[in-house]
Amino acid sequence: MNILSAIIVFENLYEVKRLFHWGPIIALTVISVCSSMAILDSILWYWPLDTTGGSINFIMLINWTVLILYNYFNAMFVGPGYIPLGWKPENQQDIMYLQFCRLCQGYKAPRAHHCRKCNR
Repeated sequence: MNILSAIIVFENLYEVKRLFHWGPIIALTVISVCSSMAILDSILWYWPLDTTGGSINFIMLINWTVLILYNYFNAMFVGPGYIPLGWKPENQQDIMYLQFCRLCQGYKAPRAHHCRKCNR
C-alpha cells in the first residue's frame, strides 16, 4: 500500500460520524493525554533546544505521536482489503478450512462476510 492510497475521502456523512462515537472519542482522548504528557515531560526535563539528546528525544516523541494518529485513522477509515476473485489456496488441504461464498463463487477469508457495498 502506498502513502497516497491512505488519503481519506469522505463520501458521505456516515464516515465522519464514526469519529463521534464513544469508542473513537475514548481512544483519541487516551492518545492525546499520553502524547501530551510525554511531550510536556520532554519539554520540562530535557529542554529540546539545549542539547542534542533533548532535540532527538523531542523529535522522536512528535514522530511517534504522528505515526500513532496516522495508523489509528488509517485503520479506522481504510478497509482491510479483500481476496481477489477466483482465488484458491495453494495448499489443497486448506480448502476444507475455508468457507465458500455462493454470491462471489469463491473462497473467503476466515471471519469474512459478503459486502453489499462493494459487492465482494
